[in-house]
Formats: sequence, C-alpha cells, structure tokens
Amino acid sequence: MGMIMKCLLMVTVARLLAKIAMSVHHKLRIARGLAPLSGPPGVWLLGNMPAYIKNRDRIYHFLEDLLKQYGGRMKMPWHLFFDGAIYITDPKDVQHILSTNFNNYVKPQGFLDAFQEIFENSFFAVNHHPQAPDAGAGWRLQRKVAAKVFTTANFRTFTEQVFARHAEETLVTARAEAIKASAREGQSQSKDGSFCFDMQEISARYTLNSIFDVAFGLPLSEIEGTDNFAEHMSFVNKHCAQRLFVKQYYKLLRWVMPSERELQRCTREVQAVADTILLRRLQESEEKINTRSDLLSLFIRKARELAPEGVKNSGEECKPDVASLLGPKTLRSIILTFVFAGRDTTAECLTYSFYAIARHPGVQKRIVQELESTKINTGPACTTFTFDEVKKLKYLEAVVYEAVRLYPALPFNVKNAVKDDYLPDGTFVPAGVDVVYSPWFMGRNGALWGDDPLEFRPQRWLEMSKRPSAYEFPAFQAGPRVCLGMNMAVLE
Repeated sequence: MGMIMKCLLMVTVARLLAKIAMSVHHKLRIARGLAPLSGPPGVWLLGNMPAYIKNRDRIYHFLEDLLKQYGGRMKMPWHLFFDGAIYITDPKDVQHILSTNFNNYVKPQGFLDAFQEIFENSFFAVNHHPQAPDAGAGWRLQRKVAAKVFTTANFRTFTEQVFARHAEETLVTARAEAIKASAREGQSQSKDGSFCFDMQEISARYTLNSIFDVAFGLPLSEIEGTDNFAEHMSFVNKHCAQRLFVKQYYKLLRWVMPSERELQRCTREVQAVADTILLRRLQESEEKINTRSDLLSLFIRKARELAPEGVKNSGEECKPDVASLLGPKTLRSIILTFVFAGRDTTAECLTYSFYAIARHPGVQKRIVQELESTKINTGPACTTFTFDEVKKLKYLEAVVYEAVRLYPALPFNVKNAVKDDYLPDGTFVPAGVDVVYSPWFMGRNGALWGDDPLEFRPQRWLEMSKRPSAYEFPAFQAGPRVCLGMNMAVLE
C-alpha cells in the first residue's frame, strides 16, 4: 500500500510540474511576441499585480495614465495567473479585433470561468469561433433569436408599459421614504416639495425592477421569496468580478474559501426565482405565450418558430442546437444574463447622468425646457412620456451619450487571440494573448473629442456633422457582438 501511495504521489507531482512547465512556456512565448512593444515593467512572477493592488481604488485612472505614458498602446507583463496582454486604443485596431478578424478574437477562458455562475451557457458566455466545441453554432443561433426580440415594436412596449411605470413608482417610493426619514430626524419638509435621496440606490432599484419586468413579464415584488434578490445579485456579480481581478487563485482554493460557498448559495437563490417563473411559462399554451411581450415569452416564441413543425412544444425531436435553446436551463441563463447585464450597466449610466446634471445647472435647465416643449400636456394627470415623445428628446439623448462617453459601464473590455495575427499597422499579436480595448480612454481622447475631452458638454453630440463610429466610441461594443440592448438602455 505504501508503494502505491508513493507512486500516486509521484504521478500527481509529475503532472503538476508538467502543467506548470507548459504554462510558463506559454507565457514566455507570448512575452517574446510582445517584446517589441513598450509597457510598464513587471515584478518576476507577480507582473503588475502589486501596482494593481496599490491602485485598486483608482484602477481606471491608473490604466489611463499608463496608456497616456505609452502612447495609447502598451503591453502588460505576465504573472502567475495571467498570460500577458496588449492594450489598444486606435479605432483601426478596435475594428480589427471586433469586426475585420472577428473569428480570431474571443472571450478569454478566464473571463468565462470567472462569470460562469452568472452567464452559464447563454450567448454572452459562448464563443463564436470555428475552434469552439460547437464551431460557434450555439452563439449564432442564440444571437439570431435575441436580435429578433429587440425590435422597435418591443421597445415601444417596454418604454410605455414598463419603464414609465417603474420610474414613477420608484420616485413615489423614494419620496415617501425621504419624508419618513425626515420625520424620524425631526426635520420639516421643504416648502417647494423637494426631497433628498441616494441617486445611486434609487437608480439600482429602478433598473432592477424595470429589467426584471421586461425580462419576465411581472414585477419582482409579486414573486415570493425575493426580499434579498437584489443583494444576492450584487454579491454574485461582485464576487465573480473579484475572481477575475483580485482572487485569481480561486480555482486552487475555492474549496476552503467562504466567499465561494456564499457565491454558490446566492446563485442558487437567484436561479430559483428565475426557475419559478420559467417553468410556469413553459407550461403555458402557444396562444397564451403569443399574447405576452416580455423577453422570456418572446424568446420562447422565437425559439419555437425555429423548431420543426409539430414539435414546437417539445425539444426532444428538434435539431440538437434548437433543442438546447428550448431547454429550461439555457433559457434561464439567457434571461438572467439580460437581467445581470441590464441592471448594473443602466444603473451606472443613470447615476453618472444625474451626477453630471447636478454639477451643470445649465444642462439641467435645458433638459427641463426640452421636456416641457415636447410634452404638450404637462399637467399632473399626464406626466409620463410615450415612445414617440421620448424619441424626440434629442438633447436628453445627448446627455445620456455624453455620460456614457465619460463614464462607460465597461471601461475596459478584453478579447483573446485564438491564432497568431497582426494589427493593421503590422504589430504582431501572439496566439493566447489578451487584447484589451478601453472605452474609458477612447472616450477621453482629445484626438477624437477635441480640446475639451474631459468636459461634460452634451451639446457636442448635436454639433457633430457625423456621429463617431462604434469603433471610435465602443462603449456598447461593435461588430457582430455589438450590445443588443443598447437602444433599450438609452430609452430606459
């Protein structure tokens, strides 16, 4: 028995050493490919992790400063849990990785693993390249169905039946809570009826209630056991992000990490809420489904249209990809992806928009003027705006785009090179390297935005003879993976 244990231990150690050797060889090969590029020096085995940790509270500004220092393109050295990266900001380079050579640049496996609990097997976490297990068929199918869901007709429904109602309900609730808080503190109400509240908290509440309603077709408040739904979502999202940037060792130590156990618990709670609605919806007749306009029902309807006639209510006889799309687990992952992606990104945009408006009284005044001139009937009986009226609010739209320019929800985005490649100017991109582009840096680049790139000036969007391309302003991504919910987010 002792000899067997020794042999097993030797084999295990040998495999571990071989894996480490292969990993180091891979990292060094990428490092050789990036040698001609300039970038910040790293610490042996630790790369730039010490600098990241030191600047964790100002990470976007830290990376922005580095990009300025190295001319808008730089390399990042490898470390124990990272293979190295190229940072790009030239629109031509961005177009190359997001469109021209789209199949060669995919979501990094580290990103997919870190956010597995959120995205599961939805199209957000499925890669599209020919080397993928299904050669990208799953991504193409899910994306095709999702594109048919995000139509102008559905945006009209979301705007008039969901966003307007939840905006009013959220403000009414916020006002009531503010009055109660003032009463507890012995403060009198303001004479003009104004009140103070935390805009970040209000924005998060509004976007969660709105996107949940859009996704599932009923208010979150009507579902039992959802008192801590927002907290569970926040923990899952935050911890998955920490896996990517801070706790990159989680795969080795997850079995002794309390945060990993809490992550699994919160994930189960979120999925249970979705399953309750999903299973109920899948049991509804086709006629009933056709009367609904929520994302889940629209997705089920479009998915069934792809199934062969006669098996629309069962995935058993469908083609494998369609059957998978109709499966409850896949549907759940797709809809929860929309909820996770739509909640935080839109809430951040709202928060920063109000932050910027509060700092610029002139902008606030012009918004009010536009609202009053657009809404003919501004009496208390008619305070919400129709879809057509919202589309006329060009200055307010410019305010939103200006907020997104300066404060993008995803300041840095990353792809991974499948094969060796070259950027348009001939710069070598070794296979396996992460290629990071920065909407944050590009939105503050004076070469594109003029002499006042850091100034919040919505008027610039109305003065443009031509809007910047998606590769010059990639806050919503670009190319085949452009954000499907972009227009819905702006409307919301």
